[in-house]
Amino acid sequence: MKELHDLLDALPYWLLFVLPVFIALSPYNPVCDASELNFPIHRLAQFEISGNRYGSKTAALSIEARTASTAPSNLLRKIVIVKIHEVSVAKVSEILNAGAGGILFVLPNEVTEETKDRAQFVEEYLLSTEHEVPIYFTQETEDINKLLDDLEGLSTEKTVSAAQAMFAGISSNGYQMSTSSNSVPQPMKDISQTSIEAVLRGQNDGDKTVVVVAHYDAIAAAPGLSFGADSNGSGVTVLLELVRIFSKIYSNPKTRPPTNLVFLLSAAGKWNFYGTKRWLEEQGSNSELLADVSFVACLDSLGGGRNNHSQLYLHVSKPHKDDTPAGKFFNNLRTIASEGHPEGVKLIHKKINLADDNLPWEHERFSIRRIPAFTLSMMSKPQALDRSSAFDTVVNEEIIAKTTKNVAEALLCSLYDHKDCQAKAFADSLSPDVHLIKKWTEYLAKTPRHASLLTSGPQMKKFSNEPSIIDVLGNTLQGYKAEVKFFKSKLEKQDPEFTFYDMSVGLTMSAHRVKPAVFDLILTCFIGAYLGILYLIIVKFDAIAKALYLGFPRFLICWPDPLTQNHYTNGHHKVK
Repeated sequence: MKELHDLLDALPYWLLFVLPVFIALSPYNPVCDASELNFPIHRLAQFEISGNRYGSKTAALSIEARTASTAPSNLLRKIVIVKIHEVSVAKVSEILNAGAGGILFVLPNEVTEETKDRAQFVEEYLLSTEHEVPIYFTQETEDINKLLDDLEGLSTEKTVSAAQAMFAGISSNGYQMSTSSNSVPQPMKDISQTSIEAVLRGQNDGDKTVVVVAHYDAIAAAPGLSFGADSNGSGVTVLLELVRIFSKIYSNPKTRPPTNLVFLLSAAGKWNFYGTKRWLEEQGSNSELLADVSFVACLDSLGGGRNNHSQLYLHVSKPHKDDTPAGKFFNNLRTIASEGHPEGVKLIHKKINLADDNLPWEHERFSIRRIPAFTLSMMSKPQALDRSSAFDTVVNEEIIAKTTKNVAEALLCSLYDHKDCQAKAFADSLSPDVHLIKKWTEYLAKTPRHASLLTSGPQMKKFSNEPSIIDVLGNTLQGYKAEVKFFKSKLEKQDPEFTFYDMSVGLTMSAHRVKPAVFDLILTCFIGAYLGILYLIIVKFDAIAKALYLGFPRFLICWPDPLTQNHYTNGHHKVK
């Protein structure tokens, strides 16, 4: 008995209390991997237009993760991680209605037509209304796939007993997802959009004018994913090639046509063609360039689309007569494009609906002012999902080069008023440069061009050291010896046509491996029981020792009889 008391004297009792408490309160879980996964994310666009709000209202989150296979009843205040092409619009709506605290969509690296269709329907749904919870997008990686595999083990529904469910809850690992910023998104104020005008002057003052327009912005579910390779990177590429080709013709007084040629790279085209509207307003009714406009050609989505087709559509609000400049251009283009393509150019007539808040095509901005205009596109309908998708990243450079050549031939015939137009004028240095076209398409396909990222204002942040696309386009046009002007259009403070919110790019999300809440509950119960038993053993040590002595056979117990020995209290002093 004396040896036992000596051992207890040497033991620091406070460790028996403090050590388990420290283990319970420690932020590190000894049974979990201490590593942390960080990856870039893109927040669902948040904006207001025509008084209506769209997109994700919030940005910050720090909650546990689940997958779409989790029962809806278990999604409350959880972030659901799911591959965007593996869910339907109905499933996304079910997740949001179940009270999920957020959604992280994983974008696939390999895209088929089927996966693109499903993903684009989800994108369209997300942009069609306002959502209370944070919604993010990230690109598929090996780490993300491993994260999803781990979560599937937690989310897969199986019929198990209560004991099995409890054991699974203790032994399994979860993930706590948190964003890099806890700020609340704020509206961007005092911002402006910049359109770029380039003019090639005709032979004399007062010459007629032909205008070629292409908006350079793009749109997708997330601003950082708005690449718009086809819509409208292809339109911008065709316009830049036309400027390069015709600048050589206009630079020689002997070949300069008796017509002004105006090129406009308009801003915020995806936002009801705001840049074109403001450019027309700033030109005014006394504008020299717009005093006598033969026609306006708007270029939109000319990269072949998803099926690499080269069918051209000419969209008009009012059919042009054959003897008008616009009618002659159409006939010239149809004749040239019919070579190698039996259908040539199809004319699509759709009247302007003034009751619509948003115009479907850019030429309608000019048609409203009774300026002859049309839109050239390889899209037969303005509502095509490809025009507002994160998956619009690929175009066909050969189709763009062919389209550029056809449009240039038809435009040249119109400028010189040739009656017999044939595709023979452009060759050698005047022919479209496929290599240059490829460079432009690659650059535009990797440059996010959401209008909220192209604004100028006190709240704008620069996330790259590269020159802005506005500077790149402006310098390119100036290099072609054109008269270049920048038109900055500031949104009204009181009643702006649209409002953007910040915190759309430059964010990251981290995933921490954690034990589920049931593990913390059971661990707390075990520690409480441990401390309670330990307390009873220390306080009632003599009684417990006596009970053990009396309750067990003498040959199993090596202790002396506590009734005949001197009593000890905690081994600190004797009590006689």
